[in-house]
Amino acid sequence: MWKRVILLFFILCTVDTAAQPVAGRNVSVSDIVVEKQSDTLSVRLMLNVSSLKLKGAQSLALTPILRSAGHSLELPSVEIMGGKQYIYFLRNKKTGSTEVHRRNANALQFIPYTASFPYEPWMEKALLYLSESRRRCCTALASHETLLAAPAPARERPGKAFSPVYAYLKPEYSRNAGAKIRSVKGHAYISFPVNRWEVLDNYGNNASELYKIYRTIENTRSSEDYGITAIRLTGFASPESSWAHNAKLAKNRTEALKQYLCEHLSFSPELIHTYHVAEDWAGLREYVKNSSLSRKEEILSLIDSDFLPDTKEFILKRDYPVQYRILVQECFPLLRHTDYEIEYQVRTYHDKKHLEKVFSERPSDLSLQEFYLLASNYDDGSERFVKVFETAAMLYPDDAASNLNAGVAALVSGQYGRAASYLSKAGNSPEAINARGILAYHSGEKEKAYQLFSQSAADGLEAAVQNAQSIILKSISK
Repeated sequence: MWKRVILLFFILCTVDTAAQPVAGRNVSVSDIVVEKQSDTLSVRLMLNVSSLKLKGAQSLALTPILRSAGHSLELPSVEIMGGKQYIYFLRNKKTGSTEVHRRNANALQFIPYTASFPYEPWMEKALLYLSESRRRCCTALASHETLLAAPAPARERPGKAFSPVYAYLKPEYSRNAGAKIRSVKGHAYISFPVNRWEVLDNYGNNASELYKIYRTIENTRSSEDYGITAIRLTGFASPESSWAHNAKLAKNRTEALKQYLCEHLSFSPELIHTYHVAEDWAGLREYVKNSSLSRKEEILSLIDSDFLPDTKEFILKRDYPVQYRILVQECFPLLRHTDYEIEYQVRTYHDKKHLEKVFSERPSDLSLQEFYLLASNYDDGSERFVKVFETAAMLYPDDAASNLNAGVAALVSGQYGRAASYLSKAGNSPEAINARGILAYHSGEKEKAYQLFSQSAADGLEAAVQNAQSIILKSISK
């Protein structure tokens, strides 16, 4: 299996490098020179195979390749062989490599490489690749991806600043993005006479609490952009009295509220779904935790115990009578509540003017695809483009494209901490890797930056090619 280990050079330069690992870090390359002499281009490098482990029937072929847009030139290969494979080679002389070496096990071994060929104009800004192939006899073996690291930066040319080339990612828009389901939630404290469950408008503070539900529903139903798909009601009772009794109260009171809404707001019963919780011990625990009750920790331990609910209430009433009376007066009324959720579907937007309006007023109503469509109307990196993707990244924090574009925008403005946060969630597209390279450079990690640019360039991103070449130009000693 062939795999490419890319080394980017602005050719016609000599680069003094530290040894760079390839082939799973078992081979290193150093003393890399790419230079033009008259009408000839020469490539020279040193291969250190001292750490290379090969079984007798295995071999490793290394092939430099010079490539630019629309052009490529494969240079002569070097093949390093295990003992058995080398003997087979001597007998049969069958190999695709120009130069063959036997791996001397456990010995220091350096192989100088030189190749010269006629110079052509396309080579001016070519890329130098190193392809590797592990073999057993005549069968290719799978191996891990490796990337040749950058030369260690030498003295920088004074006054020559690194000017990164940024790459945004404009995702494709699809009209088949699926339904946009949203919901709004709230709590209502509907009061009921003791042991009864009919909803009375004029009982206690019911008028105000019922209006909260009514207003939430009507605000959703009145919008031409929304369509209610479900209403969910969950009724809770307090721990006072038996569990069975409270379960009956919670269920019947929730059903009564459903019937009330159907009658007063003209809803079909199938649209409203009811649930109930017999006793709100979670709410009781939260209240006690934040209270100044004496013996609070003991009460919390009781609440967290494995006793049955009725047993917990009995012990609470028996062993903590003062605290129990306070809870009955101040906490238990708050535990008798109804949680409501209005689920609705948001219409799909296609028109730019409408998208702009929704983005300005209710950005959470936009799907990711609609954010993409809106952004496609602006130039890459423009103020509006950046704002769209920053908002998308906030509302959809796991979306790679939005995080990438927001991260690049932060790089442009010099907000490197913010950029790092976005880019950590930007995925592994060539554009994201290029952006991480720019961040690494500004963080003082120039070798890492070069490696990232090389990786991105290997995937065909032109911006990364330019960034890698820019670093090389800066690393050449005067």
